[in-house]
Amino acid sequence: DLRTPLAAMRVSVDVAVAKPGPVPPGTITLAGQVRAELDKVDQLLDGLLVLARAEHGALPGRAVLPLDYVVSAALAAREDAITARNLTVQHYSGSDGIWVEGSQPLLRRMADNVIGNAVRHNRDGGWIAITTMADDDVAWMIIENGGDILDPAQVAGLAQPFRRLVSIRICPPAF
Repeated sequence: DLRTPLAAMRVSVDVAVAKPGPVPPGTITLAGQVRAELDKVDQLLDGLLVLARAEHGALPGRAVLPLDYVVSAALAAREDAITARNLTVQHYSGSDGIWVEGSQPLLRRMADNVIGNAVRHNRDGGWIAITTMADDDVAWMIIENGGDILDPAQVAGLAQPFRRLVSIRICPPAF
């Protein structure tokens, strides 16, 4: 039900750009932006479906993965944003070969989410330190950055589904 309107929007954008005759450059730019946003909504929808299935014990793509590989993939996905903000990244591994077992898509999404937050909630020219280590049968991935320190009273609530710390900014629309 959610994918049908997204597909209809994507087709509408494609039809608008494929009309005969010259297409204004602004329309082509706007079509690219709409497609990019639709891709983000598709990824969000996929994530919500995975989380819904996981809550009922159905973990997709169960695998044993090296934790450092999961971190490296998340860093590679954020490379442009890291470069644009001139961030310094340090990755420390407490021991060689930390392997974790779980849902590969969820492990990747978790690493991408926390590393994305470290990039987004940082300052230009800041730093990110990632430490991976294992203690008996528990693996740890610790992400620190040079951004603002979070209020400890609010941190516990961040582990709840659909919770985030948000500062509301009202910006005039850019036309």
